[in-house]
Amino acid sequence: VIDYPMIKLVLNRIANNFIRLLFLIKYNDITNAFKAYKKELLLNFNPIVSKHFNINAELALKAISRGYKYKVVPISWFNRKKNISKFKIKEMQNRYIFTIFYVWIEKILLQKDLKKYEMDENSMSKNHTCKKLQKMNVCCLKLLETYREYTDKIKNTK
Repeated sequence: VIDYPMIKLVLNRIANNFIRLLFLIKYNDITNAFKAYKKELLLNFNPIVSKHFNINAELALKAISRGYKYKVVPISWFNRKKNISKFKIKEMQNRYIFTIFYVWIEKILLQKDLKKYEMDENSMSKNHTCKKLQKMNVCCLKLLETYREYTDKIKNTK
């Protein structure tokens, strides 16, 4: 990492170490945007709740918590020389917090169901596990809608 603003570096390390502890994983840079996924893997990540930079954390955490294999390839990061970053910590912090806890709750509550679902994908319409996942997705989407309304309300009051 070269020319990374010190405050962002400190907050990034704190956040990533918190995520490592919460999810009990070794991967140490969940928020890094340089990732590649197979199409089939992405199709199994619904519902996707993130619409901003926090999608980087959501996809990585869903892949890990759902038991997919991953490989870390080290990169060198250099701060931009021109223009200004669109990433604003104050604006994104609540989105990241919501996303991280959303995926953590999904991991805790649905871990057994996700394994059953993956093993019995061919009989989805009759599968009780699939129906439970669909209900959970509806609840999560309602929660996400409420969260988005709340954040929009906060933006409009400023």
